[in-house]
Amino acid sequence: MLGLLAVIAAIAVPNVQGVMESYRLQAASSMLASKLNEARMNALKRNRGVWLEIDTAGGRAQVRTLDRAGTVLDVGAPGLLPAGVVFAAPVPTLRFDAVGRPTNPPPREITVEIARSGARRSVVVSPAGMVSRR
Repeated sequence: MLGLLAVIAAIAVPNVQGVMESYRLQAASSMLASKLNEARMNALKRNRGVWLEIDTAGGRAQVRTLDRAGTVLDVGAPGLLPAGVVFAAPVPTLRFDAVGRPTNPPPREITVEIARSGARRSVVVSPAGMVSRR
């Protein structure tokens, strides 16, 4: 009986870890897509440039803009990567102009990965400013 439980546990534990990693990767790409959409919408709303600043060491993504005096303002709360997920290098600071178009040259994407397995997901910004995940 104990041997049977050990075999079942040996099969189930890796499957649960894989599912949890997949969920974390999905959550990270959803957060990035949300933050990029937030940056684009704020550029349109404020009629000025807005960018998504990435802190690779801290696993954070923060929407930022400049006020009329040129002071950097944080817009909203920062997005945080789930445990075990990291930004894959290189990570651009994605900028949007006053009409919501990206000002970065292609490729305009941010990739996150599971540190343990190397599984990846990317968030891409089209030339028109549309955000998609792949």
